[in-house]
Amino acid sequence: MELAAPMPFGRFFGRAARERELPGFRLAQFVPNLPNREVAPHRHDEAHFVFILRGCYETNAEPTPDATAPRIVYSPPGTSHRDCFTAGTDLSRAAFATLSISPLALAEAERESKLPAKGVCMGESAVPLVRQLLVESAGRDDLASCIAEGLCFELLERIAVCTVGRFTGEPTWLRRARELLRDSCLDVAPRSVGEIAAALGVHPVHLARRFRQTFGLSPGQYLRRCRLERARRLMRRSSAALAEIAAAAGFADQSHFSNAFRREYGVSPGAFRRT
Repeated sequence: MELAAPMPFGRFFGRAARERELPGFRLAQFVPNLPNREVAPHRHDEAHFVFILRGCYETNAEPTPDATAPRIVYSPPGTSHRDCFTAGTDLSRAAFATLSISPLALAEAERESKLPAKGVCMGESAVPLVRQLLVESAGRDDLASCIAEGLCFELLERIAVCTVGRFTGEPTWLRRARELLRDSCLDVAPRSVGEIAAALGVHPVHLARRFRQTFGLSPGQYLRRCRLERARRLMRRSSAALAEIAAAAGFADQSHFSNAFRREYGVSPGAFRRT
C-alpha cells in the first residue's frame, strides 16, 4: 500500500493569504484552491489545528464526518488523512486557517499536560479563543506576537488532560509574573511567554493557564492593559497630543493606540479625553 506523502511544516492544500511565525508555532490563513476530488491522501508529521472559518469540511477526527464552520480540528503528529471541504461547498466562499505546532513546542506542552493521541473536533467554547488568536496574529504592534503565543498555549491546554490539576489562590511566582509584566510594559521588545515563564521557573502552558484563571486575561493582554492604563493617566494629567501619549505609553503609533483603547474601554481616546 502506498504511503501518504508528507506535507512540509506549515503547508496545506490551499493558497496562503496570510502567515505569521510565532515561537514554536506557524499560523496561516488559507483559501482552498483544489476541488474536493483532487485533494490527495497526505501526512502531517507535526501536530496542527485546522480552523474552519467558512464552508463545510470533511474530517475523520470524530465519528461525525462533516464539520460546518466555525469548527476547530486538532490532528496529532503523524496524522494521515484526506480531510477537505465537501463536494457541495462553494470553494470561492470557503476559508480556513491552520496552526502548526513545532515538535519542540509540542514536547514542551506535553511536559505539562497529556495531549490526545487521536484527532479531536473542539466545541463551540473554543471559537472565541481562535477568533482572538486570528485578530492578534494580524496585529502589527510589538505585543501582538506575545499575545498570540499565549493564546496558542491556551488552545493546546484546551485539548489536553492536565496532569497538574487546578489550583486556587495566588502563588508567589504568579505575583512575580504580574510585577514583571507591569515593570516591563514599556520595553521596546517585550518578552515572549516562553521567556517570561523561564524567568519565573515555570512552564509556559502552566503560566498561560494560571494567569488567565487568576486575572482573567493572558500575560500579553495584561501587558497591553498596563500600557492603556498608563495612557489613561497621561491623558488625565497632560494636554499632550494623542500621538505623543501613544508613544509614551509604548504603542507603535496613534492608530494602534486608538484601536486598542476603543476595544478595551468602548470609546476612542479623543472621546475619553473630552469627558
